[in-house]
Amino acid sequence: MSHARQLFRAFSLVELLVAISIVSLLAAVGIPSLARVRSNAAEATCLENLRQLTMASTAYATEDASTLLLPAHPISDVNELHDEGFFDYGGGTGAENIWSGARWGKLSSRRAETRPLNRTLFGQVGANTDYSLFRCAADFGLPPREYVGAGDYWDGAMENQPMHVSVGTSYWGNAYRGIGPTGTDQVRRFWSVGVFLRPAFRVPSPSETVLYGEAIAWEQIALTGNAGGGAVFMLRGTESWHRGGRFNLSFADGHARALRLLAGSLHQGSEPGDSPLASLHVRGTGFRFDCRPDGLIEDKPN
Repeated sequence: MSHARQLFRAFSLVELLVAISIVSLLAAVGIPSLARVRSNAAEATCLENLRQLTMASTAYATEDASTLLLPAHPISDVNELHDEGFFDYGGGTGAENIWSGARWGKLSSRRAETRPLNRTLFGQVGANTDYSLFRCAADFGLPPREYVGAGDYWDGAMENQPMHVSVGTSYWGNAYRGIGPTGTDQVRRFWSVGVFLRPAFRVPSPSETVLYGEAIAWEQIALTGNAGGGAVFMLRGTESWHRGGRFNLSFADGHARALRLLAGSLHQGSEPGDSPLASLHVRGTGFRFDCRPDGLIEDKPN
């Protein structure tokens, strides 16, 4: 009986406090390590998604009559708003609470079954189609309003849900444009400076030209003013989806990598005889969003 009582002896207060201290210490060491592991895994998966999307886009370009590397939605030339080309290349249908369902959602003309890259990836899109390739695990949506672009691109619901919920994909296609009144009639026109509407063989420096990137990466670039009629773009300190301020991008040659897009001026080139719109460049160390010196491509609405 004495031996049995020893086996079931209660913990002393000191022993209990020591045990709690050890458990707390292990948790303090282990939880941050687990968080880092999960964060690194999310970033690696995100990069792999971008690689896969770029490979699928290369396959699409070989079959497309216009050899477009960034698939253009069938109605991308009938909408003068700023969403065409950015998200409707592929992915899910998107949410009805964005722009009151007028541009996304089940009644939108940009439903998942209409998005061109989906046909390359999935063939026929159905109710059970898995769109995980278009989702970044670290996608928490866009930052607060004061840190994001103005105009038609932004909607308040994007702060409260992931971008892949809002628009069907976490990844922005490089549909970077110049906008301005040009020609003798001085009508406001859209001009593709980036990959959008541009045949694959007309994309210069493919190892540096961005094809896709996390939606948050585009919010890192801000329109800050005008110079001689041409837009001036700056890099700004927008919070990234990943540790260390890295933004995942994929490039026209098929590779993907994480870059720190530090705040500061971007290069703005100037070429003799070019209008301010035509000379617009958006570049940084190791990357570029523009396709100069290849010419501008007018995005003509029907």
